[in-house]
Amino acid sequence: MILKSIYINLNRDDYPNNYGYSLMLLSRHFCNYLEREVLKKTKTKTENFGRWVINLKRHPTKEIWVNTEKVLVQELAFDKEKFESTKLNNVSKYFIETFIEALERVPIEFKLPKVELIEGINRFKNSNFKNSWIHKKKLSKDRVFQTILNCELTQKNFTLDIEILKNKKSIFSKQLLKLDPDPVAYNYRFKDIIYNENKVIISSKISENLFEFNLE
Repeated sequence: MILKSIYINLNRDDYPNNYGYSLMLLSRHFCNYLEREVLKKTKTKTENFGRWVINLKRHPTKEIWVNTEKVLVQELAFDKEKFESTKLNNVSKYFIETFIEALERVPIEFKLPKVELIEGINRFKNSNFKNSWIHKKKLSKDRVFQTILNCELTQKNFTLDIEILKNKKSIFSKQLLKLDPDPVAYNYRFKDIIYNENKVIISSKISENLFEFNLE
């Protein structure tokens, strides 16, 4: 299997569901960066898991195991006071510290790309904790138009912006999406850039297109 995703989760038996969900949303800014910038590039092969979940609890165990859903599960103690204090400043620092603690405890037999993950964390910090990327850019067949889809994930939101250039000069830009930083909320909403006669279309992973723009 290929390790593709990392989640930091708060145990819902210890804390209310809405509090745990809010922590997960805040952590996606950091975890998504590692998924894109490290896991997607290293294509780390594992014996039997494709996701790694760091489960924060009041009373964690030291055991690390792969469950029946092919998820590597690890438990760490949750310091609520520390988490709440970093929310007022830069909560990514809390998630980085938590992640490094978890990473150091994972035995070598699970074959995590530890060096690459630490290098990814350093790049994330050096970029001032910015998580943005180009989802796709595409030229029209006549090479007159170019359409670019830019994504950004912050601690509060996921945004998708479009920019259309004609002969390398910007003629249109707009924010197409602004949603919670939960992949369930945004992943299905956009897919590809399609040029169809005099239109540029942003397709989605469902039947209805996200956006259309007349190029005439």
